[in-house]
Amino acid sequence: MGKDMNKDSKKKTSGYGMDDVARNVKKTAKNTADAVKKNGRTRVIALTAMILVFIIIFSAVINFSLNSGTRTDTAVMYTFKSSVGANMYIIRNEDIIKNTYGGSDIPVRRDGEKVSKGGVVAYSYKDGASAENVNKMMQISDKIAEYGSLKNLSAVDSDQIDYSGLIDSIKNYSVMTSSGNLADKGETGAELAENIIYSSVSGGSGIDIDAKISELQKEYDSLASSTGSYGEITTDESGYFVSSLDGYENLISADNIDSVTADEVEKALNSKPGAIDKNKAGKVITGFYWYMACILDKTDAVKLSEGRNYSVSFTDSSADDVTAKVYKLSDAGNGKTLVIFRVSDMNSDLAQLRKETAVITVTSYTGYRVEKSALREVDGKMGIYIVSGGRARFRRCSVIYYGDDYAILKTTDDVLADYNSWLSDEKERIEKEGGKFDFSDYGINTDSYVNLYDTYIVDGKDVTNGKSIRAYKS
Repeated sequence: MGKDMNKDSKKKTSGYGMDDVARNVKKTAKNTADAVKKNGRTRVIALTAMILVFIIIFSAVINFSLNSGTRTDTAVMYTFKSSVGANMYIIRNEDIIKNTYGGSDIPVRRDGEKVSKGGVVAYSYKDGASAENVNKMMQISDKIAEYGSLKNLSAVDSDQIDYSGLIDSIKNYSVMTSSGNLADKGETGAELAENIIYSSVSGGSGIDIDAKISELQKEYDSLASSTGSYGEITTDESGYFVSSLDGYENLISADNIDSVTADEVEKALNSKPGAIDKNKAGKVITGFYWYMACILDKTDAVKLSEGRNYSVSFTDSSADDVTAKVYKLSDAGNGKTLVIFRVSDMNSDLAQLRKETAVITVTSYTGYRVEKSALREVDGKMGIYIVSGGRARFRRCSVIYYGDDYAILKTTDDVLADYNSWLSDEKERIEKEGGKFDFSDYGINTDSYVNLYDTYIVDGKDVTNGKSIRAYKS
């Protein structure tokens, strides 16, 4: 009796069954064939129309079968960013290094490297051939160091060798060869050779590393013997070394940052670089901080707060994003605001920045994205219904951002971090009041919260905890 009632219930839920449609379509097709034989064209047209009706019904039944049920989606990691674009002018204190010898200077420090006052940053050679020799000697010295590190590399299982560098080098060399780019072909070929040697040594092919180092050392000594004398170029200040000049050095001094005006920044952004003296061997960026200045519409500037840190990225540079503090907000008139950021990070890429197209991230929220319609309040607690084991299960959540049609929820890691912070405060409060704190009295189950990749019910109306769910993905 129970089984029959269940069948009837299913038939009523589905409406016109697919088996019924199939039988009727088959029957109608047979009737159409008979009509062709017996009754001619008029009957054929009528029965053909009937077939079309049955096909439509059949499609509707399939569509209902596939899409009836509860619509679900997946909680995924998502980041929302609100940002402002800006043209930045970089302001630093830069001490220009003089080459008093008048020859060709060869830097012996890397760009962005910290140097001490009086430290040697370059050698100066009277003739170009000696300078070229030194460049080659520095490259050979690097190769000797590389082979020295390979010397201690023992043979390993071939499955454990990382051949990615070799594969990339082969691809690059092939591109250079086919494109006819001979200028880059030599350098890429050298890189390929190095990766072949590394892979061979790693695989235990028995390359004589000592012989290779000896060969390189002889080449180095030969170049050294034919290299003329040189002068040492030193710095007058300590800071970060940069081997080149861009012609904008000290156009605006960081020492005067408190009095910099919007007009000065606007002029600097529109200016052309000054002439560069060939008897300069680079510069040293001094001071712990450097600055970025821009002029924003007031509608954008009001989103920033003086003293607060923001992430700034550079769209036309390979430099990493920097954390920059708003040092100054100043009314520039005509609906504009002068904004000056202060930065302490420094490396070779950052040392090359001057006029940059930048993006200031004003706000950023990262968490689990769910559709806003999924949110429900149950017993005074915000959450959503997920599907687990074919049933609806209520999971708590904490919303950190509302979009137009979605919400971003705290991750379980953030929920746990918030709980631990609260627990620390609670412990301090209890002990301050003379009580005894026992960790065993507390605890949090992150499984009761929304987790990454949970399947959740998009519209939580008329859903209760434990309800059987026939779900389909939206």
